[in-house]
This record gives sequence, structure tokens and C-alpha cells, in this order.
Amino acid sequence: MKPYRLIYSILAKAVVLMFVLPAGCTKQEQPIAEPEFAGLFLQAVTVDQMRLRVMDGEQQLTNALLSTGRSVTASVTYYDKVHRIRVFDFYGDALLLDTLVTYERTPFYLTFYQDKAGDKLRWMGPPVGEPAPATGALKVSIVYTAPALPASMKVVVENVVPASGTQYQATDSFVLDKFSFSKYFTGVNHEEKKPRLRMYTTGTERKLIATVSPEQFLNTNFHFSTFLFDRASGGGVFNLESKKLY
Repeated sequence: MKPYRLIYSILAKAVVLMFVLPAGCTKQEQPIAEPEFAGLFLQAVTVDQMRLRVMDGEQQLTNALLSTGRSVTASVTYYDKVHRIRVFDFYGDALLLDTLVTYERTPFYLTFYQDKAGDKLRWMGPPVGEPAPATGALKVSIVYTAPALPASMKVVVENVVPASGTQYQATDSFVLDKFSFSKYFTGVNHEEKKPRLRMYTTGTERKLIATVSPEQFLNTNFHFSTFLFDRASGGGVFNLESKKLY
């Protein structure tokens, strides 16, 4: 082979390698997807007494979730945050819920709620179509079922006055019926300065019936949360205890 042809051949091969080798390295250097972990907190709030079997895809999370106030914890590792959750009646194997859930944080609440006897279940998740809260704020919806409370109450939402740091002022109010979920109201999203509630009769006398302290909202999510008040303690003016649904 003539010298100039040999040099041309070497240069051509070198040019080819310049394009081929980086491409091969790029493929090798692609990051490997790591599985994520979620700790799950499962609970059932139902009118009917139930024992539930809960499936995450093909993985059984529990077959002993009881609707008696007891909760069950489980853990999963996953690559996709969207999960198909199915809930079955343990005894008859009837399908009570089939829904898609996006795991957002850990611990993640999976609360299955029954509005009235005979109904199927629904998952208590974030609202659809509700505007997100502003920066530094959160949104909360509540429902009360405590036997000692009346069929309807006037709820006054109070938030801390920013300038004072300790003084509260009324920022919202609404009438709420027993067993019904309230609209989403806005609260200050600060670890030690969550909103508090004062609940009154709906008549003209406006008698104070119950209060909810800021401590009952300490475990709110960063955007939307839902709480159940099914226990009332004290006499005269009741103190309500919360159960986080979402």
C-alpha cells in the first residue's frame, strides 16, 4: 500500500473512533434507576364493621385491616410513584375500592372511608380542582362525627397574627353539618402556629360548643390535609381530638 493511502486509512479510522467511543461511554454512564421506599399508614373509617384485604398491585399490604380504629403499617419499595390500590372484603372477597394513588411522602396515609352503611369505600386523597395554597400556607378540610356534638355547628377558623406571633384572629367561618366534609380553609403553615377552631351553635345566641387546639393540626401535609373529629372530651365546652385521614 502506498504511504499516503496508509496515512489516509489511519486517519479515517481515527475519525470513526472519535464518534463511536463517546457514544459507547454515554450509554455506559447512564444512571441506574434506584428504587424508592415508602412507609404506609393504613386505616379504615367505616360505618359497617369490616375486615379488609389491601393490595398494592400484586403485593398484599395487609389482610387484617379492621374498621375499629386500629391502624396497620406497611412498607414498599417501588420505581413508579403511581400505584393501583385495591381493597377487598376479607370474608366475601368483594371488591370495595379500585383506585390509583400517587405516593408523595413517607409516612403516606392510606385511609379508606365509608360515608354510610352499605356504601363502597373511597380513598381520602388530595382534592381535585382545588387551587393550591399560597406559599407559607396550607389547606384543611374537616368532618366531625363525635356523638356529643349537635347536628350542625358554626365553625370559626382562627390564625395567628403575623406581627404578634402569638395572638390569634378569625380568618374564616362556615356552617358545617355532622358527617359532612367542610370546604378547604386556609391556615398558617408553621410547625408551632397552626390554625385553631372554635365551634358555636347556629342560632342567634351563638353559644360556644367546642374548640380545636393548634396541636391537633401539627401533622398536616405541606399542601392539603383532611381531619376527622370523632372524639370529644371535657364538659361544657368540648375539646375535640383529631384523626388524620389524609
